[in-house]
Amino acid sequence: MRRRTRAATLAVVTVAVLALAGIAAAAYTTPKLSVLYSGNVTRIVASASVNDDSTARAAIYVPAGTSLPGALTPGTKVGTVNAQVSALALGGALLPLTGDINVAPAGAVPAASQTACIGAEVPSATLLLVLQAAGQTLNVPAYLVTNTGADAAIGPAKLVICLPPPDVPVASGGATFGAKFLSADMSFTGVFGSVATGAWVGVWVPYQAGNGQTNLPGTVASP
Repeated sequence: MRRRTRAATLAVVTVAVLALAGIAAAAYTTPKLSVLYSGNVTRIVASASVNDDSTARAAIYVPAGTSLPGALTPGTKVGTVNAQVSALALGGALLPLTGDINVAPAGAVPAASQTACIGAEVPSATLLLVLQAAGQTLNVPAYLVTNTGADAAIGPAKLVICLPPPDVPVASGGATFGAKFLSADMSFTGVFGSVATGAWVGVWVPYQAGNGQTNLPGTVASP
């Protein structure tokens, strides 16, 4: 596999994203993104330090020139994922999660959940990361959104994933096991076309500690 980036644009893209996102907070500095291609498989690897504030939202911008899928058949498997979380409800134990990435059937993701993540934007496709951990199944939506306005200057589309807060009770919308995101290794087959040069960019929003509210001024970008 080969990692492909357009080094000359990285500084420009980073400045543009940070101008949109605000000033990064010192407690949230380590989110990283890497993208590799092999045939029709696009491997997206995202990670953050266990010592950082927890991640609320990740928006992964695809570079210009990337071919995007047409209509995807609901229920179709389009990839696999291996992830790791720190289970705060289990004393911070590290939990591995594995599963498939499927095209979400109609009604699988509640409208309120989608709105809370991407607002009024309409996804061109909704995917589900179906993760297995400690005998439970966790369904994490991922929205493929065509960019408009200022976002279009960063890339033609973005993959958006929102996560529940790990440090509030499940009954109040907190994560199962108090799961705090550490890493996700996602392989998509036939979803994204490869490009010879291009900068993938991750834009990451953390949570405030202990109250389940996002910390927008703490947003960071990682090409």
